Amino acid sequence: DLRMDTTDIHGGKSISLDLPVFAAPMDTVTGFDMVLAMGEAGGMGVLPRTENQKHIHKQLVTGLKFYYFFYSVGSGLGLEDLEEIEYFSDSGHRYICVDVAHGGNEKTARKVETIKDMMPGAFVMSGNVATPQEFRRLSDAGADLIRVGIGGGSACTTRIQTGHGVPTLQSLMDISFMRKADDAAIIADGGIRNAGDAAKAFAAGAKFVMVGGILAGTSNAPDIRDNNNNRIFRGMASSAFTNKVEGVSHIIDDKGETQDVLRNLRNGLASACSYSGVSRLADLAEESEYKVI
Repeated sequence: DLRMDTTDIHGGKSISLDLPVFAAPMDTVTGFDMVLAMGEAGGMGVLPRTENQKHIHKQLVTGLKFYYFFYSVGSGLGLEDLEEIEYFSDSGHRYICVDVAHGGNEKTARKVETIKDMMPGAFVMSGNVATPQEFRRLSDAGADLIRVGIGGGSACTTRIQTGHGVPTLQSLMDISFMRKADDAAIIADGGIRNAGDAAKAFAAGAKFVMVGGILAGTSNAPDIRDNNNNRIFRGMASSAFTNKVEGVSHIIDDKGETQDVLRNLRNGLASACSYSGVSRLADLAEESEYKVI
């Protein structure tokens, strides 16, 4: 049983996924089609902050209410940001991701608090963080899900360009060790390149994993091309997308059907449970032991 839920966080609020995987908020990974594919597989998509995301959001909310997904916002608190929150509230959408490369700052915490004040029933994802102190700040601000991992993504160069970051597995273990029962749930984000990496993340205490590169180039991922008509995969902090230099852009081959990739991920996690002698993925953290050889 791979189902994961979060009935223990913040007074019993719950989100439950048959496949505990989120598609990353990257413009070469998650769009309209990926949201549908993730929903079909039992996972969930997170739309990136792009100019046309409101159009995609309206399509999904209006025509496909049975598919749920996270809609990304920045950490700003200006008039436009408040109007955006009102837009969510009026449309009835309750899944919001405060998408910030370094989410462990006061500005991001204030944005989470503002959303929770204006939309008490909202389910808020935030991050990214790398340390227990940053996790605590966002959880206390009201975040329900927190993305853990800085610098580990395959299209991320934060550690190279800035010298900042912590190996994602180490962050997961540090944060899981200090996490209280009713704190936000942990999403392992960055460095999940295969089912084995995902299994290690769950063993280290993650409730969910977030993937980008695994899904880039698959049939349901947005087909974005460079000036030479090559399909690309790029980080959202790369110079190909913004004026920052904390990500890379590179040519990517077509990888086939999205559902085949997700099915392989599911099968790998099921085998991981078998090797660990557990019948539920939720029990993997309790039965696993980390050893340095």
